[in-house]
Amino acid sequence: MSFTSISNSLNFGRRSPKQPQLRSDTSIGPLSESSSTYCSKLIKTSMRFSLTALLLEMPPYYVSQANADDEKGSSVVQVGARNTRNKDFQHILNNSHFALFAQEQRYVNNGLLGKVDRSAGTELLIRIPNALEKGKYLNTEEFIIHVASMGQLDALTTKIIEKVIRSVALLDRANAPYYINVPPPLISPIFAKELALKLAEAGLSTKLIGIELTERETILDRAAFNAGMTELKRMGIPLALDDYGRGNSTQEFLIGLPVERIKIDRGAFCDAQKDSKLAEKLSSEIELMQKSGMEVIVEGIETTDDCTFALNLGCDGMQGYFFDFPKMLIPVDA
Repeated sequence: MSFTSISNSLNFGRRSPKQPQLRSDTSIGPLSESSSTYCSKLIKTSMRFSLTALLLEMPPYYVSQANADDEKGSSVVQVGARNTRNKDFQHILNNSHFALFAQEQRYVNNGLLGKVDRSAGTELLIRIPNALEKGKYLNTEEFIIHVASMGQLDALTTKIIEKVIRSVALLDRANAPYYINVPPPLISPIFAKELALKLAEAGLSTKLIGIELTERETILDRAAFNAGMTELKRMGIPLALDDYGRGNSTQEFLIGLPVERIKIDRGAFCDAQKDSKLAEKLSSEIELMQKSGMEVIVEGIETTDDCTFALNLGCDGMQGYFFDFPKMLIPVDA
């Protein structure tokens, strides 16, 4: 696998606005004149901009309803929208037209609630500018899903890594490593060696960029994955497992995994807050991880109660709005 075949499902901002759900109910009747006009204007407008910002926000129901009323005409609308979006997203990838925001992870002193001891690294989050509203950004989840459907997550990962390396002067080494999320199926010895080569060509330490393994994907070639992880570990690349407690990130998955950090998913953390048995189980798992030499970071800390509960669980560090909001680190034109 070449470096350009690296893929990424970056956790690029979990709190993106929720997109309206597609309605399957088409018995309400034909679109009103105002609705039809709105749909038409949005589609025409999207063709005039380099980003389909308005089209992305168009209520899916209008397209669904139009399909019921005029199957042939709606098919043209849907294909046209998809093709336009493909071109625009390909433009984003080709030109690295995205910003990278940073959210710091913190080690917290157990004796001083909320007092930061020192930085525990930084997570990088992707943001895509909205061409129609200055200072606004497109829905990140929508972007990632569509890029995946284009088979271009590999290109996105490559562009992100290259942008981080190219913008190293903007990085505060005190907040390193800068973590980028990578799906486990893409880890291999070739991935590890080519990442190291890119860092070496730029004269950078392998400690600068860390990898957070995402939890959604199933590993197809465990041997290649294990060999890749071993190589990354040998080279000194910081390794972490993201979203523990959700999807494939379980105690079983951790067996033999050479990571030094586990990040507890906010969903699992919130469930433990509501259920004493789950809290006891999570606390035991954290203790076991720490005895195995791993440090534990809890994600999504937003309130004093969250912080207190995380401390009581015995975690090593935290990340979330309680400490700070993501801030732009690398601008679009970097």
